[in-house]
Amino acid sequence: MFQKLAFVTLFRYNYAMRTFALLCCVSLTGFASASYEMLFVPTTTGRVQRIDPEAGVNMGTYAAGLGAIGRVTYSPGVLKTWTVDSGTFVRGQDAWTGSLVNGGMAFSGVGAVVDDTAREKIMLIGGSSVFVLDAVTGVTTATNTSALPTGVTWRNGFVTGGTAFVFGLNASNQVVAQSFNTTTLVANSTTTFSTTGVTGFGSVALSGTLVYWVQNVGGVLSMMRSSLSGTVLGASSTAAVSITGFSAALNAAPSVLRAHSSLYVVGQASSAATTLKVLQTDINFNPQIYQSYEMTGISPNGLGTVAIAVAPEPGSLAVLALGLVALVRRQKVAVSSVWVRVWSSAPSSNSLWSLLLPEGEDWFGSCRLRWVRRE
Repeated sequence: MFQKLAFVTLFRYNYAMRTFALLCCVSLTGFASASYEMLFVPTTTGRVQRIDPEAGVNMGTYAAGLGAIGRVTYSPGVLKTWTVDSGTFVRGQDAWTGSLVNGGMAFSGVGAVVDDTAREKIMLIGGSSVFVLDAVTGVTTATNTSALPTGVTWRNGFVTGGTAFVFGLNASNQVVAQSFNTTTLVANSTTTFSTTGVTGFGSVALSGTLVYWVQNVGGVLSMMRSSLSGTVLGASSTAAVSITGFSAALNAAPSVLRAHSSLYVVGQASSAATTLKVLQTDINFNPQIYQSYEMTGISPNGLGTVAIAVAPEPGSLAVLALGLVALVRRQKVAVSSVWVRVWSSAPSSNSLWSLLLPEGEDWFGSCRLRWVRRE
């Protein structure tokens, strides 16, 4: 998985090598060609399926619960996925090894799992209640049993600027969005969209000031969007692109996910229950379609919500390189070589750099960096 840049170890550390190290970092990041997104797809077999969506490559599965997995949420701050099976048991897994980290936590009626990356928290939404979990330990840190309106089946949500937005269906089969403060858990505003007869929808995606989702009305799938202003969502409207080739059976609907410079629509294909369909389109969901494909041998849960991991852009690592070289300038130590291992939020972008830097470990966005001096 990792590669050795052997030529770097031929030199000894000195002032000139600082510039050399910087050039290595910039060159490596500038010419990187790996994919920087990863999909986590809930399946009907109790497992989470990992997909490289840009390349359309199956990255394997890991066990995540009993029976069908209904919800998957990715927490980039701690590199975990969180899953819910049958709306009862919540589990946290290492997103890359698949090993169970937090398991068997029973929360009756969980409808949505929302990641709060900035505070390293996970919010479980069910009924009128919000439970806040520490994303590292899985321990409940706050609860508000009357934060949300009653009679809504919650499905998905997101956090932006200290405000959480959760989406669900009310008794009249209308999409409802509720915003609340992530610290106090006090409700801000409720938006009920006018379309009736909605029987299902998948993950919602925030793209700039627009929110997108796909909803199922009488077996017809439509991409919807709403404008976001502060804590309030505007009226919904139909987006430009028709959603075809996805299953609309049994109230199913695909998920919409925001990537670096595009949107993905991901869900069960209409061709077979054991086929996953992926559609990549313009970030504002204009009519331009970048790619559309199907992957067989996967049993996606058509009623579940998909998650995505978005790693830092290659160019952004150049800034990281500058920071590392700045650290070097503070260390007047000569060493023969230093190994740097970078864990990023996509396995395909992992690499091993041999750079002349002092040892340490730190977080840079969703990347955890550890460098170890070898005399």
